[in-house]
Amino acid sequence: MQKLRLLNTKIPLTRPSAPSTHPIAPFPTRGRRYLDLYRAHLSDLGGEEGLSEARRSLCRRAAALETELERMECRMAADMQVDLDRYGRAAGNLRRILESIGLDRRTKDVTPVSLQEYLEYRAKAEPKT
Repeated sequence: MQKLRLLNTKIPLTRPSAPSTHPIAPFPTRGRRYLDLYRAHLSDLGGEEGLSEARRSLCRRAAALETELERMECRMAADMQVDLDRYGRAAGNLRRILESIGLDRRTKDVTPVSLQEYLEYRAKAEPKT
């Protein structure tokens, strides 16, 4: 298994129990939250199938910034010190990323417009034997 060296500690790049091949942080709660946010962004954009690698990359960056902002917010809620300048810059960067990928949810239209169109589509899709 490939390892990542971080502060003289070997940490696996992926969790062995995770079915996904997406490289996530090995920290169970933050890694899971990151993956949930990443998948939510992909879903909001209509699914992974129709997205370019650049949009998927922006979704990963947005999820990473969101998890870091949430971590900082938890520290604030626990009355711990947080660098507000860093928090503000991260929030601004997140806003810009979300604007560039689109803030609106896009649903995939899976229903044909009419029965006639569906029948024509099926006739084209079926192999002629």
